[in-house]
Amino acid sequence: MSQSKLEIYVGILKTLAQIGPSRLTDIEYKAKVDAFTLKEILEFLVGQNFVKKRMIKKQPIFAVTNRGMNVLKFFRVLVQEISDVEEI
Repeated sequence: MSQSKLEIYVGILKTLAQIGPSRLTDIEYKAKVDAFTLKEILEFLVGQNFVKKRMIKKQPIFAVTNRGMNVLKFFRVLVQEISDVEEI
């Protein structure tokens, strides 16, 4: 079963939260997302201010923002709530 776009977004945010500011190749490897899809999703996440992009030695470095961390916290709570409901 393939992941939804939302699951991929959250997975990338989670990866950045775990490994810290990273290069595209590091994120691609850790998040298990192909380069084309990753670039497209990072563009969206940067545009929404969930991820920030900085250039270091002409290399883009990406890091999760506070807003991105808040999204992750929201999804953790949501997943827990769904698990609680499924147990009933």
